[in-house]
Amino acid sequence: MPRSQSPYAMDEREDAPGCVVLIFSTDRGFLIRYCEMAISMGFKPLTASTPEAATALLRLLVMSLVVLDQESGTAECCQILRRARDLQYYAPVLVIARASDSNFRHEALSLGAENYLDHPALPDDIIHALLPNCNHRERPDSSIAFQAGTHGGGIQ
Repeated sequence: MPRSQSPYAMDEREDAPGCVVLIFSTDRGFLIRYCEMAISMGFKPLTASTPEAATALLRLLVMSLVVLDQESGTAECCQILRRARDLQYYAPVLVIARASDSNFRHEALSLGAENYLDHPALPDDIIHALLPNCNHRERPDSSIAFQAGTHGGGIQ
């Protein structure tokens, strides 16, 4: 389906910067699945398979969404979540879990994750997970949302 016909499309202009989503996982299949889903929703996906790569992207670009694969490591997800909150306070962070871990769920939510979803999540699941909290962290000026370095300290 062309992007302009997608029910999840967020930006119809081809030359617009678009909404960038960072997807972290060490699993190639997970990255492919969620990249395809992000594209179908009108996002421009970027992937990282190490916490260092994720942190570098968080320093360089303003994200509209961060998706973390819990299966890639609890410590790694927590590290990226802390960096996302430090560098990009306004970007919602979703944790995708393949196994139920109530301790990690509580820790992720207490560190500032927007929500915690079971894998495989569908586009509607992601939208519904974000909607209750979409105004939780209102940006002071949404017109500058895609300028690198405008939120959370910028490029360091």
